[in-house]
Amino acid sequence: MPFIKTLQRRCTTALAAIILVYSLTSNIAPAATTTQIQQDTDVFDDAVSRFESGDYVGALIQLKNVLQQDPKNLPARILIGRTYLRIGDAEAADKELRWARSLGADEELIILPMTSALLMNRMFDKMLSNRIGSKWSPSVQAELLTLHGQAYTALHKFSQAEQSFERALTLIPQNMNALSGFARLYLAQGQFENALEAIQQALAQTPNDAGNLYIKGEIRRRSDELEKAKVSYNAALAANPLHVRSLYGRASVSIALGKYDSALADIDKVNEIRPPHMYSEFIRARILLHLNKNLEHKVALKNAYTLMRGYDRKGLSRNLQLLYLAGLISYALNNHQDAYNYLSEYVAKKPFNSNAQTVLASILIAQNKVKEAIEQLTTARAVAPDNPHILRLLGMAYVKIGDFRRAATTFENAITKTAKASSLHSLLAMSKIGR
Repeated sequence: MPFIKTLQRRCTTALAAIILVYSLTSNIAPAATTTQIQQDTDVFDDAVSRFESGDYVGALIQLKNVLQQDPKNLPARILIGRTYLRIGDAEAADKELRWARSLGADEELIILPMTSALLMNRMFDKMLSNRIGSKWSPSVQAELLTLHGQAYTALHKFSQAEQSFERALTLIPQNMNALSGFARLYLAQGQFENALEAIQQALAQTPNDAGNLYIKGEIRRRSDELEKAKVSYNAALAANPLHVRSLYGRASVSIALGKYDSALADIDKVNEIRPPHMYSEFIRARILLHLNKNLEHKVALKNAYTLMRGYDRKGLSRNLQLLYLAGLISYALNNHQDAYNYLSEYVAKKPFNSNAQTVLASILIAQNKVKEAIEQLTTARAVAPDNPHILRLLGMAYVKIGDFRRAATTFENAITKTAKASSLHSLLAMSKIGR
């Protein structure tokens, strides 16, 4: 791989310089210095070998050993950043790569992993500010365009995303990451057949790419083909057992299928791979609730809240995913005012998330702001017209303002959408009595 070869060349040059400096200025015997440097080189080479074979945990251990001896070892600093990316720890990756930049790393060598880390952290504006160097190689330019396309997709700026992917394919025809970018773009627009066709083209080049197998799993999951989604997630994890997103995806499928023990095992595996995150702890809390492990549920929820409080308020506002999650955690802990603050800000920035709008409406109803709740639920219903929970909540809101005719119609609609309709029948009867 070109990146590794570049690192090795730089490592050799750096080692030669260190030997020269030590031989001129140090009282340590040159032979001893050379021995120590050779040991560090051997450890680094072992880390490179582990990275290339997919043993990212082993690579991390070895790279930490190298950096403990020499914190300014540039090749090791860059490689540890890329290794953190491979296991899904974007925050650690960003920290290491920024350190590498401060040590004088070539921008062309670190721009892609740094931009990937910003993308994973959903810091889209910051990553889109990374301009493409005209003297960079076509492959680096194409990959950066692909990452920009993914950011535009997440921002629902679909025309800009399409332009970025097309420019990437112009630079490098059949670019695998641009093809997978198109798959993500189609998925975001609900074009599942086009998304599947694009990801199949990408997988035709690299059948065992964990990232693309994960995307295929997401397409299947969003298409409600849960068993097929699970097959794709399993394949991704066979290719890379530490692929955190595939573990989350498989856990989501298990939750949907009511297999909570399997879901919990996957989330626990995520927490083994990287330090617990507010997202993993929140999902873990929800799973434990389904398993009737109430004490463990409360502990996990408090852990999620503690991790959430580790972010400053501006940091949460910059990351919409974290902002949404902060609202859900606060709501689960009955901190309704905090939940309202987080979710109202989130919905103002992303007005078509029906789940966020439904939780926000629940808070508004509890605060007796029923008309505002109806506004949120009406928008949520437009996005997800068949969601029985939205219909149930909307019917209850109509009851509260005395609009029993609309309440009855809404409850009748909800009953046709769910098999668990006993409570809805009771609400329907009450709305008809009120009418």
